[in-house]
Amino acid sequence: MMISSIAPNTYIQSAAPVTAPAASQPKAAAEQSAQPQITDTLSQTQGEAPQIASRSMLQALTQPSVGAKAEGLSQSAAAAEVEAAGGVMSDDEVAAACNKIAVSGAPIAERTESIMELLAPAVERTESPDPTWEKATPAQLKLFVAETLEHIDGLRAIGDLRGLDFSHHDMEEGCGKFHPQVAQFLALPGRNDAVKWGIAKHNGAHHHDIWKDPNASKEDLAESASDIVNAWRMERPVYSKPSWSWEKVMDVINSQFEDNIISSVQRDALYEAIPFQMEYEQSRA
Repeated sequence: MMISSIAPNTYIQSAAPVTAPAASQPKAAAEQSAQPQITDTLSQTQGEAPQIASRSMLQALTQPSVGAKAEGLSQSAAAAEVEAAGGVMSDDEVAAACNKIAVSGAPIAERTESIMELLAPAVERTESPDPTWEKATPAQLKLFVAETLEHIDGLRAIGDLRGLDFSHHDMEEGCGKFHPQVAQFLALPGRNDAVKWGIAKHNGAHHHDIWKDPNASKEDLAESASDIVNAWRMERPVYSKPSWSWEKVMDVINSQFEDNIISSVQRDALYEAIPFQMEYEQSRA
């Protein structure tokens, strides 16, 4: 199937090879945006021009922290988790409590406040592999939490559309994004040693680890591919990255395949993820 362009309401019917679309931006720009082998969605989100945060990000960041009904709900949710743990929580307990709040179904603003009450102090006290590394500030952490919630919500919904279970996406035990050891650095922009360490720890998650497996099938890579496509399409204030157009998404996939950065199986998995991302976006329009 030949695709010359792709629009948000257009569905790819086949994972057969395609050619790069006649995009409005030069191919060189897409190649510059393409990173080495995709092992984490952070690899596709750094170094972009600053942009306005998405509506849910702005809602989370501008939510009143005192006196609002949502804040009261946030405090009770976080307090309940601390009480259940019997006081100071371990990093693993904090991550588990944050994950529970993350899937509670409350608005992103409320969940962000609840998680911040648990995660911010945990990040401050968690052990760093290098005492000289700066940790994310509370402001950076809050932006990261809100963005992660938006991404998790998207992947859970896309999993439902695909008839697959993505319910633990980015909330894996020991390496999820709400684990204090991961969040302390993954909430930082850039790619210094601390961020690289955080990426490596988070890459212990199955959907990242299997992406690097040369023997993985297209079906094995379904969650990994949806993760990547969703991240490309998101506005990601944490990494100063705007949403990518569908033309750019296709340009990057095709150029990375042509340059032997991704395999034909990885390429086809990304193609197959696109119509589900489109359907998800249309359901939210």
